Amino acid sequence: MSSDDRRPFGRRWIAVVLLLNFVVTGASMPVGASAFGANALSSAPAILTNATVTSVGCAPQVIGVGESTRCTAIVTDGTPGAATIPSGIVSFTSVGGSGGFNPESCTIGSGSVDPITGVASASCAAIYTSTALGTGARTISATYGGDASHSGSLGSTVVLDPPKRNTDTSVSCIPSTVAIGQPTTCTATVTDTDTGTAITPTGTVSFSKSGGSGTFTPGSCTLSGAGASASCSVTYTPSGGTGLHTITASYGGDADHKGSDGSTTIMVTALRATSTGVSCTPPAVAVGQPTSCTATVTDTTATPTTPTGTVSFTSSGSGTFSPTSCTLSGSGSSASCSVSYTPSAVGTGTHTITATYSGDSTHATSSGSTAVFVAKRSTSTSVSCTPTSVPVGASTTCTATVSDTAAGTASTPTGTVSFTSDSAGTFSGSPCTLSGSGSSSSCSVT
Repeated sequence: MSSDDRRPFGRRWIAVVLLLNFVVTGASMPVGASAFGANALSSAPAILTNATVTSVGCAPQVIGVGESTRCTAIVTDGTPGAATIPSGIVSFTSVGGSGGFNPESCTIGSGSVDPITGVASASCAAIYTSTALGTGARTISATYGGDASHSGSLGSTVVLDPPKRNTDTSVSCIPSTVAIGQPTTCTATVTDTDTGTAITPTGTVSFSKSGGSGTFTPGSCTLSGAGASASCSVTYTPSGGTGLHTITASYGGDADHKGSDGSTTIMVTALRATSTGVSCTPPAVAVGQPTSCTATVTDTTATPTTPTGTVSFTSSGSGTFSPTSCTLSGSGSSASCSVSYTPSAVGTGTHTITATYSGDSTHATSSGSTAVFVAKRSTSTSVSCTPTSVPVGASTTCTATVSDTAAGTASTPTGTVSFTSDSAGTFSGSPCTLSGSGSSSSCSVT
């Protein structure tokens, strides 16, 4: 074959290669160009960019709030026989959680070409820090913007949220030893015990008990706090069952935290038995005369302690106490206190005085009674006649004076006075009605 014969074939071969390049790359042939003509050669693009692949990986792949991961983007040119090392900028974004990159974009540095595969690659990295938990996983994307010789590309990976943060719940009750019916304050404290930056637990804590009966007021409480811990309190009042009561606080968790439980025990004792005695001195008084009534409360158990608290008094008859109650004072197994009782009417003549002890945190209530005998107030009556000597048929004025002679606060005698004589004669105006003030009153007849 002559050289002239080979030239058209050579041109046609070049045109075929060019046509294949348009087909492979997707480029458009210029209008009017022929795949096998000179126009096709003259219209071919001067520069073609190599395709790239961007991959990104983050380590560690699981991070919590406040924790960071290093995300490395690798841009690869795998063009057969013509791969070159990419250059330019990679930017980072995330979807599915709150956080930030430092820096938000990076410049891929000097890369390398694999001597066996011919693949060229370069990389750069950014630090991603989580600021809030997402939906369980967040997508990290690295976008390569390309350079003069390389097209852009995008790669993604997943960074996982950790399980909800671990917590510890503790509970304490003060006082830790109470009698039945005596309340104690139970405080639950929930602490974020996980790694990384602690988040203050929120939500509610519910309470339960075992080993006895009792009630919580309220049944649950809402946490309040700062930093790694939060707490809240309820009141527990045992109503039955002596011995240890186990108090359990259960935290239900929140959006960031797992739930947890904690327990403590309190010692519940029975109220100590008591007896109350009361005595009044003097035991018999007149209306209006005071008597001092003393209540004595005694711990009747085998190992007694001194009762404390107050005693109130009542009467079955009409009268007043001053004061109406008194505060116990004493030592050893007994304590006592006193009030004054003043009857205001005789009534049946017997007033039953009852002293009632209200109990304290360790002593049960009790009561006792005594009788106060109430009589009318004693009086003296005197009479005088003026003139003291008269003839038969003449008159004299006789005046009777009645005086209150009883102890205590005197009252003015009232009523009537009748007159009699051991000799012949008559009274005019008898009986007469007393009139007076203070401790005495009087009236007269003729």
